[in-house]
Amino acid sequence: MSLPSAEPARGSPLLLAGACALALLILLWPSEPSPLPASPAPSHVQSIDMAERLPVSFGPDEIRTILRLSPPEPIPEDPSNRFASSAGVIRLGRALFYDPLLSRGRKMSCATCHDPAQGWTDGRASALDDPQLKNTPSLWNVARRRWLFWDGRSDSLWAQAVHPLESPREMDLPRVGLLQRFFGDGTRRAAYERVVGAGPDPAWLAKLPTRARPASHGDPKSPESRAWAGLSGEDQAEITRHLVNLAKALAAFEREILSGQAPFDVFVRGLRSGALDDLAALSPSAQRGLKLFVGQAGCIKCHFGPDFSNGEFHNIGLASLPSQELDRGRERGIERLLADPLNSKGTYTDHQGPKATLRVDRLVRGGRESLGAFKTPSLRELTTSAPYMHDGRFASLGEVLAFYNVLPGKPPVGHREESLQPLNLSPAELEDLEAFLRSLSADGPVPSNLQAPTPLYQLD
Repeated sequence: MSLPSAEPARGSPLLLAGACALALLILLWPSEPSPLPASPAPSHVQSIDMAERLPVSFGPDEIRTILRLSPPEPIPEDPSNRFASSAGVIRLGRALFYDPLLSRGRKMSCATCHDPAQGWTDGRASALDDPQLKNTPSLWNVARRRWLFWDGRSDSLWAQAVHPLESPREMDLPRVGLLQRFFGDGTRRAAYERVVGAGPDPAWLAKLPTRARPASHGDPKSPESRAWAGLSGEDQAEITRHLVNLAKALAAFEREILSGQAPFDVFVRGLRSGALDDLAALSPSAQRGLKLFVGQAGCIKCHFGPDFSNGEFHNIGLASLPSQELDRGRERGIERLLADPLNSKGTYTDHQGPKATLRVDRLVRGGRESLGAFKTPSLRELTTSAPYMHDGRFASLGEVLAFYNVLPGKPPVGHREESLQPLNLSPAELEDLEAFLRSLSADGPVPSNLQAPTPLYQLD
């Protein structure tokens, strides 16, 4: 088939007139503006060329790996929480986060253990100095977490928030008493109803036993558990619905706790742009540490992606500390997650349908690989979150690296992962690796929108 000729059309005057009319119609027909051409993707070749001018020599594969570590990705949506992006509910959650009324003694809030001035943790080896509790995880970038708690026993941020509220070792306010106290206050009830909806009926709420909570958050034989078991299924569901709404407000606020641009991010921007000032954001020592991180040391195997974590669970072989109770880690976490009525299979998620059960259904249930395994933490903002590990045994980054350098001891349960081998780095190399890890933290004050509002429940 031959292509049409580019010569002027020949034919009858009627045909020519029709063609001209059609052309005019096309020119005058309204249309959407043409989109601007997309910016070209960053050139790996340019990045590699620039790397050759750095004090440390990075190979092409190392550069490609580094470019995948920054910038951080947008936080994922949470279809299980219909309030996740509501500005009003976020402000309510902010007030709840700093509200000591939500604890039994009226002296503790979420911020007690997740202090923004201490990297959203508390600086203690175990929360509240209670040896039965784990080290308090930082809330930096918590919206990116697939699993919550060190053993992953919650699969949503709002389900996690319920645990410390009711835990006898933490805020110790059973859900019935919590609702009575919160909705009995006119200011708090008005704030809730303004952005969430109608609160519970006051007359109905007043008739309920104050200290009633499910057995999963306390001793099954306790008076609180028996009081909860004595309530009707309809009452239990209504109580839990309002509690979950408060927890979803807390989660909506916590999704706003995002770290800023770290020196490492500036360096990666320089790799893409060729800006020498940006490339200077990492010291020569930190650049050597970066090369170790993505290469010889192998840290990238578990701490990959812009969040510097695979979000999964590993037994790294930490020996038991004196008087430390046996902890089955992820294996126990899986059992608790599957038994939790607030998990993504439950009736309180806002994401109904087949995909709502994805997180639970994909679990590898049981098996020796989950025994004694704990979640891989993010490395972003780690300079403010000491001490380290699930039991807070290491006071400094230097101690953490010293452990990985030789991998001493044996775990009390399970086995250390075979892929984990001693680093065998020199003292100078350990210093370089620590310098790089420190470059993953951004300096600067906590943004004002994350600090306690004054007055607490003013939502404007």
